[in-house]
Amino acid sequence: MKIAYFDCYSGISGDMCLGALIDAGASVEEIKRGLRTLPVTGWELNTARVERGGVSATKADVACTEPSGQHRNLPDVLGILEAGALPERAAVAAARAFRLLAEAEAYVHNCPVEDVHFHEVGGLDAIIDIAGVSLAFCLLGIEKAFVSPVAVGGGEVSARHGRLPVPAPATAKLLEGFEIYGGPVQKELSTPTGAALLRCLAESVSMAPAMSLKKTGYGAGDADFGDRSNTLRVILGESTGRTEPLYEEIIWIIEANIDDMTGEEMGFLMEESLSEGALDAFITPVQMKKNRPAFKFTILSTSASRDSMIEFLLSRSSTLGVRYQPMSRRKIDRRKTKVSTRWGEVNVKLGIKDGNVISVKPEFEDCSRIASEEGIELRRVRDAAVEAWENSTEKRSD
Repeated sequence: MKIAYFDCYSGISGDMCLGALIDAGASVEEIKRGLRTLPVTGWELNTARVERGGVSATKADVACTEPSGQHRNLPDVLGILEAGALPERAAVAAARAFRLLAEAEAYVHNCPVEDVHFHEVGGLDAIIDIAGVSLAFCLLGIEKAFVSPVAVGGGEVSARHGRLPVPAPATAKLLEGFEIYGGPVQKELSTPTGAALLRCLAESVSMAPAMSLKKTGYGAGDADFGDRSNTLRVILGESTGRTEPLYEEIIWIIEANIDDMTGEEMGFLMEESLSEGALDAFITPVQMKKNRPAFKFTILSTSASRDSMIEFLLSRSSTLGVRYQPMSRRKIDRRKTKVSTRWGEVNVKLGIKDGNVISVKPEFEDCSRIASEEGIELRRVRDAAVEAWENSTEKRSD
């Protein structure tokens, strides 16, 4: 299993992380190609070789022409990520990093997640940094990541709300559960963006894991401390110990037992929950007290949508209360493509593991539409779409 170890002796930021992964072998052109699928313009990713405290490193810099006053909220950023064509794993990781940022800001400012407006971390540079790091992880084939104790610095930092202590409140919230220390200088060494990436992608450890070392990369910070190397080091290798796969995400299960709504009303509730942003919803027959038949209505939700989905269930159903709990979810990568059949184009969802396509699933809506229009069996359309994929140039290139 390919693993990465982030050595945060001088902290971490989004650009330092991106620079380190590029220095370790992630293709800049491939990263740019993926990022250009996002529906945003006015940015350019530049890299340069620099020296920090005697160590040669890659400096990643996102140059933006977007006005500095432009701010986005979480749905804005998630919409940008969803509209792109990033690999599924990269899109999920980037979205989760921004959800974590929003949750940390909501905690700091004591407001709902949906009311959070990103300022310093909502600009194009943060979007490109986070999406770029997530994409670089995919390009390098990293399956598990670890992080050393994190240097956070000291003193104060200037932010939109005034002078804040280091680590900044959002950074401190995001690094809960990680081992931290002050570091060698009285400056902000770790930023909210860097902390969100660590929380999303890495596991805190006291020392480097056992590995067969393959590559080392260094990402440069903005400041040059002279006698100290202001760099982030990433070490890539093959694990020689036992590790678990990366990209396990947390989702929320929200449910309620309902005994006074009809089947038609429950079906409508399910359709509405999906249109309101539920990852999934399902109905289970249950037997309640007094031998009363009822339904258990279950919603699967992201952390960012949890509160809104709870409010939906309380306001749109007859229940007087809901239960909710976090649960881990692990997925293989997914990618969408199109194939041509004799009856027209069909969207196909590909399941990918270790870089190989292991499942091919034609979209039901496309197949059923064609079967109805042509008056043929649904299975014929589905089989034709799979055969078209097997014979496609995309399949051969994989």
